[in-house]
Amino acid sequence: MRVLSLACLLYLTIIQQVFACDKPITISYGPYVSSMVVDTYFGQFHKNLQASTGCDVEFRIQQDFEQFIEALFRREAALSLVPGPYFNIIKSLGYVAVSSQILAAPRFTYVVAKKETLLFNLNDLKGRTVLAASPYASSGSFFLQALINENLSDQVQIQYGYSYDRMIMDVLKNGTDAAVLIEEYWALVDPRLKTHHLNVVAKLSSNASSEFVILKERQHLATVILDALQASKLKWGPPLKEAVGSNALDQLLRDKLFEFKNSQ
Repeated sequence: MRVLSLACLLYLTIIQQVFACDKPITISYGPYVSSMVVDTYFGQFHKNLQASTGCDVEFRIQQDFEQFIEALFRREAALSLVPGPYFNIIKSLGYVAVSSQILAAPRFTYVVAKKETLLFNLNDLKGRTVLAASPYASSGSFFLQALINENLSDQVQIQYGYSYDRMIMDVLKNGTDAAVLIEEYWALVDPRLKTHHLNVVAKLSSNASSEFVILKERQHLATVILDALQASKLKWGPPLKEAVGSNALDQLLRDKLFEFKNSQ
């Protein structure tokens, strides 16, 4: 046991010398996570990464998607957790994929309404108002893409910038007609509300995984990052060459990047 412990200590010492750095590893998270979520799912990852590299690990949760996207375009953080479709656009800015989330089952985006509204499918949303987190969120972009596919995008009013808690409250209080929710949040909604007060208008396939991406000049850290991620409560594997995209989100991000480059 002592020999094994010494071997582990020697390994960590060598790793820290190889990855010795004079600046911290900064990580950018989008507004789709909270401090509690980061601590729960990535706290041990941060600790392992710091122990393996000898670098301080600092993270920031961006306040909104506009801020999150600008931080990506400005290359402010060494490492970022992005919705899969983002990587298809930002790789041109010198990002390299490090790891892709392994999905145990298909993922869905839910469009929900109050039962008495009698909304049962996307076509029923004509002339209605639907709340969504952001056009830059995977849930918002997949909903918009679904409307485009059904030729309904100009017949449904989408209002953005709401938290999932606020959306549910507005639906229940008749402040809006429907709301777009990620699967993880829908799973947390009180079963009594689902049974007696809420109705699923549409269940949209959204199998876009999350990706950790790193600045190309720091990609020498990729292997140790992937190893450290194994401590996460989520499952992570090798990066994908091409992420599952959304035409609507891809175009929004391309337009945003065009605006950013022209402003520099």
